[in-house]
Amino acid sequence: MSDVRPRRLSAIVNMNGPDRLNVIGEGLALLGERVVTLAESVERLEQSKEISGAAALNVICTEEAAKVLILLDMARIPHPQAVLNAACGYFYDHLARSIYARVHSGNPDHFGEIIRYVESMRASHYLDGPTGADWIFRNDLQRERDTALYVDYEELEPGKFSWTGGHLEYLTAHQPITDLVLAMKASGMLTKAGATVVSDTWKGRKFEASTRWEVCRDLNGTILNKLFADDQQTVDPADLDHFRAARLAAGKIVTRQWTFPLLHLDLTIENITKEEIEKAQADSYEKWLREELGPLY
Repeated sequence: MSDVRPRRLSAIVNMNGPDRLNVIGEGLALLGERVVTLAESVERLEQSKEISGAAALNVICTEEAAKVLILLDMARIPHPQAVLNAACGYFYDHLARSIYARVHSGNPDHFGEIIRYVESMRASHYLDGPTGADWIFRNDLQRERDTALYVDYEELEPGKFSWTGGHLEYLTAHQPITDLVLAMKASGMLTKAGATVVSDTWKGRKFEASTRWEVCRDLNGTILNKLFADDQQTVDPADLDHFRAARLAAGKIVTRQWTFPLLHLDLTIENITKEEIEKAQADSYEKWLREELGPLY
């Protein structure tokens, strides 16, 4: 009996470019259909006021949408093998997928802003509270995901325990990344042809921390125009106006929201030790005392 192994995206790393794009295109098509189905189910649950169920299902929908963007990033930049290997890990990593979703919920002005934003989301723990260091929290993205999916008994701070999960303030179902992926599907991007056009358009493109978002906007427009020109040849003339209107609406979302590739950034958890947290807590509290008491401290 052959050894059938799941989670084998890494098999595409050593493929030649055209073969890799074909496999990526197949995955994009399947994931696009998956996101459509999940998004429709989330919407039905929301309309039925089943907020907890909608939020739990939306976690899956959001992460499947993030996998679309990871595959497109693998297509649009000719990464070295080490980066492609990392990308395959991100495809299966909850935190990396959550970072993709959060980055694509806004519209950063330049790539340096994205770099700083990603770094701010990687810490396993952080401090907050009235003095800036009263309480220790675990990673926000992990906490929000787990709260939407599970009920758990957690140690919130040393010696203080509580049941968590299902709190309505964390159960926000709608995510902009889903709208982006749905728009990409409507624009014809989630196909083998779409993966090839993305790859050809981004080939040789370079960017750095100071590179502004408008670079992505212009390249997105080039991709959309190419796909529109190719796809309209297959449309019945009687349906052409509707086709153009649908593509225009979807294109506005893609142009506005799809930003720089993230694969060569570190999207893994940054493990903060107990000693580091305690030192940061002491330093922050001392700073707060100096600011509050001034010369008296």
